[in-house]
Amino acid sequence: MLRFISRALASWRRMDSSEAEKAQHLRLLEGDTKLKTVQGVVTKFCSDYGLIDELIYFSSDVVTGNVLLKVGQKVTAVVEEDKTSHGLKVIKVR
Repeated sequence: MLRFISRALASWRRMDSSEAEKAQHLRLLEGDTKLKTVQGVVTKFCSDYGLIDELIYFSSDVVTGNVLLKVGQKVTAVVEEDKTSHGLKVIKVR
């Protein structure tokens, strides 16, 4: 009986990946008031890291949507203040 119920509920739980990313983004912003969304341009990008507006460092593992970024591309990033360096730490780039 439980297996039937779990299978029935599983169909309602499935979300499109873009919807899941949007939901996660909203949870991040609602859960912590120190998170901010910034927009900028990729000024440097290597295989494992990049820079936004020559100031904001991000690693390739925070890039969402399996998108290959290019220098000059406009991006939106969710950031928080890094208490150690007092700079911005990127949580997500899209």
